[in-house]
Amino acid sequence: MTRPPEPWRIVLVVEDDSDGRAVAELVSRSGQDVTVDWLPANGIGNIKRNAARLISLARDRLEGRRGCVAVVVDRDGRNPGREEPHRTISRTCRRSRVEFIAAREALEAWFLADPGICRWLGVPLPGNTEGIRNPKRRVEQAFFRRTGRAYRRRRARLEVARQATGVDAARNGSARVAFEAVRRCLGAENPSRPHARGVLR
Repeated sequence: MTRPPEPWRIVLVVEDDSDGRAVAELVSRSGQDVTVDWLPANGIGNIKRNAARLISLARDRLEGRRGCVAVVVDRDGRNPGREEPHRTISRTCRRSRVEFIAAREALEAWFLADPGICRWLGVPLPGNTEGIRNPKRRVEQAFFRRTGRAYRRRRARLEVARQATGVDAARNGSARVAFEAVRRCLGAENPSRPHARGVLR
């Protein structure tokens, strides 16, 4: 009997473990037919200093399986093409031929583009979350109203991400870029493979 092929795997280099867990939840809850693993770097400064090595370690995690590597960071108000540390990370990604994804302005902006998360937080679904000046603050305030607890990033990000029903990437350009990168990864591994399904588009 022929064994079914394993799902495509994407290994992410991320700032910390909470980022990896949250992105994996968003991907899994949007119907993307991939497995997400992550390599936490303990801060964006470490990604800048050690990007090439981290990318190599992430590739090792593929262990010969079908998949690709990407680096995901919060944009935090910076111009990734001109300002540090994003500029150096972006250049290393280009040299290493991996995707560089900067969530604008933060991963919380992706949360606010998800109808399920907005419903759980009790906030309106914005038309364009890139226009929100401080998405982290908006999520922090809504999370406190919903739970009575402070938004402590490590645990709270995962709790919020688990409410996702599918990020509407039309509401956030950096989310759209991220999932186009997923599709490029899948297409590069197998040009005949159809695009991953899901709300992220």
